Amino acid sequence: LETRLYGSDPITEAFGCAKTVRNDNSSRMGKFTTLNFDSGSKIQGATLNTYLLEKTRVTTPGPGERAYHAFYALLRSGEADRVSSLKLTTEPADYFYLNNNGAHTGEPGGKRTDKMLWDELDEALKAGGWTADGLTELWALVAACLHTGNINFDPAKTDTATITADSAKWVENVEAVLGLPGGVLPKVLTKMKMKVGTEMMDKDLTFAKAVDTRDALAKGIFSRLFDKLIEQINTSMAEAKGCDRNATIKNVIGIVDIFGFEIFEKNSMEQLCINFANE
Repeated sequence: LETRLYGSDPITEAFGCAKTVRNDNSSRMGKFTTLNFDSGSKIQGATLNTYLLEKTRVTTPGPGERAYHAFYALLRSGEADRVSSLKLTTEPADYFYLNNNGAHTGEPGGKRTDKMLWDELDEALKAGGWTADGLTELWALVAACLHTGNINFDPAKTDTATITADSAKWVENVEAVLGLPGGVLPKVLTKMKMKVGTEMMDKDLTFAKAVDTRDALAKGIFSRLFDKLIEQINTSMAEAKGCDRNATIKNVIGIVDIFGFEIFEKNSMEQLCINFANE
């Protein structure tokens, strides 16, 4: 159990921490770990809860900052076959979500490289019960976020969102890595359903709404993936050897890993909540 508990750190760091201007490994979520002990002070179980993941960092890292470590670790993993199968390159600057707003596309700092982060993360995921198929699906979701960010809309068509011709490649990449039927994604990103009387009709999104929808899709994918990772960590710890499932829990220790306190030039609602909680 202790091994699996310690092994969860590289996972939560990769998907929940990022480089900011003040900290090379800032926690962009809250983490609460509960340790259960029996009457003999032997640990008999543990659970992990997270809250307030900073989803805006998926699409809009601040100037000089990075998105979550997992994106860069995948691109710089050195696993050419995996990167190629996900239709990715090895350069973070090729992806809008990683290079917009003056974001930092270099290494994480703190004497660590993205390749080092990948090696730690890959080992932790495998030790945590992720199968080969599960890892393929996991990294496909991460890749989908990156491809989604490169889909652009014609700014001249403000009232009827239209995906630009040069974005066709990225649309196809998202559909391919997610296993979606061809032609599904453009409709999702440019149309909305509305009820007129007893019938459902499609209505064009505006340019601004389409951009918001694109970003919401990427944030939603990453957020749900993060929840799945935490769920798997808890499942792995529950299945750990050496724990007596029938033991009576006498004491509980709770450990809080609080969010990173930051003051940005432009602060999100999530950062406001983080700073308020810290105060």
